[in-house]
Amino acid sequence: MGVIDVAVLSLPVGTAGLVMKELLRDPLYLAVPEHHALAKAKTVLLRQFTKERLLILKDGHCLRDETLSLCDHTRMRFVAQCEVDQFVTNFELIRAGFGVSIVPDMARSLSHGCRLVELEPQASRKVGYIRLERRYVSKAIEAFTEYLKG
Repeated sequence: MGVIDVAVLSLPVGTAGLVMKELLRDPLYLAVPEHHALAKAKTVLLRQFTKERLLILKDGHCLRDETLSLCDHTRMRFVAQCEVDQFVTNFELIRAGFGVSIVPDMARSLSHGCRLVELEPQASRKVGYIRLERRYVSKAIEAFTEYLKG
């Protein structure tokens, strides 16, 4: 009871005793309001983007760590950071002109009223599955993980 057989999430996970398999790379974009100066740009250089408020998911969401890592790697600096609980709130605030955010392609369906601009350099996150290394692997888990590998 209470044991997870397989979890689909952002990789890597820093815990020993897990089997991890990357399934796909999910591209990351800068989400801006449709009326923003960068809405018509094909790409944006993150290190030159310094006069905006960054909307970021709260601690505990895997995209938060990936966003902060990307910002550090590209020396990206913002006027301020504002934490939000979920993607729906994030996109509502972007549409209202409150700030910009780094979002995954998987969230594209929520982005109406926003423009997703490609990042330069291109960035993505790894999405995959994990399972316990020593746990008995049933035929159902084998079939499910094979299905995920597609």
